[in-house]
Amino acid sequence: MRILFLTFFVGSLHLGRADLLTTNLLLNPGAEAGTTANWIVGGVSNPGVDDGSFDSGINPHSGSYDFYGHTGAWGTLSQTVFLPGNDGITTALIDSGFLLANVSFWEQGLDQGTPSDEACVIISFLDGNTNLLSTDSTPFIDSHDLTWSNYSTRYAIPVGTRLITYTMYFLRNVGSDNDSFVDDNVLAVQSAGLSISPAGPGVVISWPSASANYLLQQIPTLDSADWALNTNTISLVNGTNQVTISPATNTMFFRLSLP
Repeated sequence: MRILFLTFFVGSLHLGRADLLTTNLLLNPGAEAGTTANWIVGGVSNPGVDDGSFDSGINPHSGSYDFYGHTGAWGTLSQTVFLPGNDGITTALIDSGFLLANVSFWEQGLDQGTPSDEACVIISFLDGNTNLLSTDSTPFIDSHDLTWSNYSTRYAIPVGTRLITYTMYFLRNVGSDNDSFVDDNVLAVQSAGLSISPAGPGVVISWPSASANYLLQQIPTLDSADWALNTNTISLVNGTNQVTISPATNTMFFRLSLP
């Protein structure tokens, strides 16, 4: 039986946290190689690397280069990362169901009204035979007011995952050029058991949705062995299971238990 504990106390909230296991796993994440090295080009627009010359006023978010959609309806840049043995990741950690993919990128597009050309990131989880287990996608980001906008999120890594494919998707909405730009991509892996955060008079308890077989249990004191099943409604939000307890008026201990 695998068990993870979490506590909170009235007037003194003990916050759970997700521990960062890895640094950025992507190679050439911000195009600073000056080429699309380490990325596979797809789609019809032939995405590439820009130094601020494609559209006047749109310069890289950082460094000397960024990625852009080029010309055509849509295009992609993809990179596949092998997880086991990469920056301390083990198959046991993956298959515990308590790992999260931490995703972040910056987007900007040429101002051509609403919507202008835009971009999103697609995350695909693959098993050891490169079979697709699941796919998640960020929203399309349309930042066309001469500023870069960041989007970051995290997704539960399914049990059995061995590779993750990170894909930038450039979408044209106006004209012939694909004037969407992406910079400073991040794909990192976090470990996460139970976490807790304040929410008004209550708290939100969350854990990765990949840990579907775990039960959330609670008990008012560790002097007792009578753990009870928490019966609050479980919501799925951005790859995590969430339970809201409001108001949080009593000391309570929580755990995830695998029967």
